[in-house]
Amino acid sequence: MLKGELAELEFTGEMKQNVLRKVRPGRKGPVLSKKIIPSLISAALILLFFGGMYEFVLVPHFGGNNHGPAANPGNKGVIPDDKEANDNEKLPEDSENVDTEQPVPDVEPGVDDSKGDNSNPSDHLPPEAPAQPDVMAILVTFSDKLNSLFEQDRFIPNSDYKYRDFSTKEELYGELAGLATRGVYEQFDRLFKETSDGLYLLPQGRGLFFLPDEPYETTKISDTEYQLVQKIDSIMYGPNYTISVTVTYVDGSWLITGTETKE
Repeated sequence: MLKGELAELEFTGEMKQNVLRKVRPGRKGPVLSKKIIPSLISAALILLFFGGMYEFVLVPHFGGNNHGPAANPGNKGVIPDDKEANDNEKLPEDSENVDTEQPVPDVEPGVDDSKGDNSNPSDHLPPEAPAQPDVMAILVTFSDKLNSLFEQDRFIPNSDYKYRDFSTKEELYGELAGLATRGVYEQFDRLFKETSDGLYLLPQGRGLFFLPDEPYETTKISDTEYQLVQKIDSIMYGPNYTISVTVTYVDGSWLITGTETKE
């Protein structure tokens, strides 16, 4: 068309629409946007979700979480002075997988003092020393018992001092039991004769000679042993007669354990 014809040409609305369709023949904007945009939004949300999971769940296992007020880029990798590095320290996320049942250590049974001690406190104390004995009284008792073995009614009449009730020395020593030890008994063996016919008394003196009413001295040798010494001016035994008697605490009783005489 000529320039003049174009100037006189009038574009109608229909013609404008046709021109626009020819200029943009492939545009399908509204339809394409409605299909693609929701998908892109969904994909973006999914990426954000997994990115957050990676940041806050997986990253702490590989160097810790540097987000938050405790993070300090300048101190990365520095161990505080008041703590020691512990490669075996369990992470908080692993606490749920730790077996809460801890093995019970073997404990050797012992005495439980918390239940109380029913024993008597005195059982743990050292034994008390026995009271000081009356050595003279012990000596008098022993001497009286010994002298009773020499009384006339102990023998069979006209039998040359043959004992009625004793056939052996052991039977006779039973009369002195609880007063002296066996060693003291044997000091008087010379006074008795044991035969197949029986037991006889030999006229070779008597028992111990001492005077209870005369002065004497008692000496403590130990808590369980004492000694009595008496010096006598005697017509029979001379002016320097001395008798010594030792008593010892044995199994809860005071026994004569030794006698000695000097003239």
